[in-house]
Amino acid sequence: MNLTTLAQLIGELIGGLGIFLLGMKHMSEGMQAVAGTSLRRLIGTVTGNRFLATSWVLS
Repeated sequence: MNLTTLAQLIGELIGGLGIFLLGMKHMSEGMQAVAGTSLRRLIGTVTGNRFLATSWVLS
């Protein structure tokens, strides 16, 4: 593997990771905008209690 190929591989890896993280950020912001107060309250209740959080994940 020569230096040019290695540089291209690293550039594509960093670019792909950047696009992935940007997409995750936009998706997270979109889901937060869509989620109403009732869904936020449900998630807060479930994750606030260890037993509920564990049973919700396992189901």
